[in-house]
Amino acid sequence: MSNYIDKDLKDITLRKEQKEALGFVFDTIKNNGNIKNILLDLPTGVGKSILALSICQQYLKDVNPKAKFDILTNSKILQEQYFEEFVSPANLWGKKNYDCTQYSCSCDTGKEFNKINKTKCEECPYDNSKNSYLHSKVNLTNFHLYITFRIYQEEYFKQRESNVLIVDESHDFEQVFSDFIAINLTELGIKKLGLAKQTQILKSIKSIRDMDMFVDFCEEFLLNEISSRMAMIKSEISGFGDTTQINRDLKIDNLFGEKTNTKVKRMKILSDLENYTTKINHFLKDYASMPENWVMDTTINKNNQKEINIQPVWAYPYLDRYIWSKYDHVIMMSGTILDKDMFSHLNGLSVHQTEYYSIDSPFVIKNRPIYYMPIGRMTYTKKVETFEKYIPIINKILNKYKNKKGVLHTHTYELAEWTKEKIKNDRLIFHDSDSKDRALKIHYKGDDASVLCSPSMATGVNLENDRARFQVLFKVPYPSLASKKNKMRQKTMPEWYTWKTIAGIIQAYGRAVRSYNDHSDFIILDGCFSDIMLHSGDKIPKWVMNAIQRVDVHKAVKNTK
Repeated sequence: MSNYIDKDLKDITLRKEQKEALGFVFDTIKNNGNIKNILLDLPTGVGKSILALSICQQYLKDVNPKAKFDILTNSKILQEQYFEEFVSPANLWGKKNYDCTQYSCSCDTGKEFNKINKTKCEECPYDNSKNSYLHSKVNLTNFHLYITFRIYQEEYFKQRESNVLIVDESHDFEQVFSDFIAINLTELGIKKLGLAKQTQILKSIKSIRDMDMFVDFCEEFLLNEISSRMAMIKSEISGFGDTTQINRDLKIDNLFGEKTNTKVKRMKILSDLENYTTKINHFLKDYASMPENWVMDTTINKNNQKEINIQPVWAYPYLDRYIWSKYDHVIMMSGTILDKDMFSHLNGLSVHQTEYYSIDSPFVIKNRPIYYMPIGRMTYTKKVETFEKYIPIINKILNKYKNKKGVLHTHTYELAEWTKEKIKNDRLIFHDSDSKDRALKIHYKGDDASVLCSPSMATGVNLENDRARFQVLFKVPYPSLASKKNKMRQKTMPEWYTWKTIAGIIQAYGRAVRSYNDHSDFIILDGCFSDIMLHSGDKIPKWVMNAIQRVDVHKAVKNTK
C-alpha cells in the first residue's frame, strides 16, 4: 500500500505551504511525545487532500511502517474528489451505493433478502469494498458512515486497529456527530413505521412537553411498540420464499408488479426500526449519565404537525470515548479552526495534548477581493424589506457576470425560494435537500454560465476556476437562536457563536479561489456584516480582513471583474 501512496504522489511537487505544514506535523511528532492531536488551520486551496496522503507517506517512513490511517471527509462530494484523484485509499460508500447482481437491486436491499433466507451472495461488491476498507493501510469514507461504524458497529474497527485519524474539513465534524446522535420524532415518521398503536402514539407525542416526559414515553411505551412491530414484520417476511423465488419475483415485479416492492418496504421498515431502537437506547444511556447536556426542541411543520427533536448540546463529552481514544495521533485540517483553545474544547481534545498550526492565504488579494455592499440588514424583522432591495442588485450582478458561472449563497431555503420567485433568470440552478449533488454536477458539467442558488454550498464544495468567478453572500450565517440547542451553546460558550458565524463566512469565501492563478469576486450584501467587523473583527483572520473593500452598490457592480 505504501507503494500505491508513492505512485499517487510521484508526479506531485508539494507547494511551499504543504511542505511547511508537513514539516510542522513531523517536527511535533518527533520532538514532543506528549502531543497527540495536531490542528492544521490551512485556508481553502492550499491542497489538504495531497497533504493528507503526504502525511500518511511520511508517517510510514519515519514513525511506524506498520501504521494504518483513516481519512475522513465531510461530504460525499469531497469523498468523490479524493476517490477520483488517488488510488491508494480504500474507499467505502454506504450499502445503497453498490449494485447487488444476485437480486438486481442495491446491496442495501440485497442484504435484507439474504437475512431472510439465511444466505450470502458469493460476490458482494459492498462486502468486498468493506473488507478492503478494514484491512488497507489507508482508507477513506465520509463523516456519516464513519460515525455509524464507530457508534453502532465498533466490532468492525476492532479488526482494523488504526493508528492515525486524519479529519479533512474538521470544522464540521463535531456538528455532524451531534446531529447524528440526535433523535427526530415526527408524525410522518411514525406513520411510516406502521406501529400497531399508532393513534395512541401520535396522541402521546402531542402531549410531550419536556425531556422527562419524552424519556418516559420511550421507556414505557415506544420501545415496546417498536419491538412488537419488529417481531410482526419478521414473522411476515419469513415466508417470502427461497433465494431463487425472490430473485425471479424481483425480475418479474420490476416489469409488471408491486408484490416484491411490498416485501422490500417491509424489510426497509424492519431496518429502520432496528436502527431507531439502537439510537433510542444510546440516548437513554447518555441522558441518564448527563441529562444537562440534552435539549428538546418542538416545532410545528408546514403540515401543522408536531415534530420533536432531541439533541445533545455538545458532542465533546462523547467524542473521546467513541473516537479520539482509539488513535495514536489525530490530525484535524480545516480553513476555519481559528482558535486553538475554543476548537479543542468544542471537540473534546486536551489542550495540553494539542498543537496548532495556521497560515495566511497564499493567494494574492487582487485575485480574491471581498466587496462589502450593505444593501440592508437581513434580520428576522427586516428580511422581507431587505430582500426587496436585493432584487435589482442581484439582477445587475447577474448581468455583470452574464458570461461567468457563480454562486448565490442564500444561507436559508426560504431566501432561495424567494429568489426563485422574484429573479426570473434561466441561468439559476436551485435544489432541495435531496438534490444538492445533482445540482452541483449539472453546474460542473454544463457549458452555459449557470449560477447555483443554494443555502448549502458554502462548505465542502470545490468551485475552482471557471466553476465560480463570482459569489454573493445574501445573509451573514448566524446560527439560528430559534433552536434551544444553539441558545444553550451561546449561553455556555459565547465564543462558539462568534466562531461559527465567522467560520461560515470564510468557508463560503473559500469555495472559489483554489490556486495561485485562480480568481473570483466575493460580494456581501447583508448589512449585518458591519456588526461582525465592529464587535468581532479581531476574530477574523488578517488575510480575510485585508481583502475587504466597502463600496456602494453602483460602484461595486461597476468595478467587479
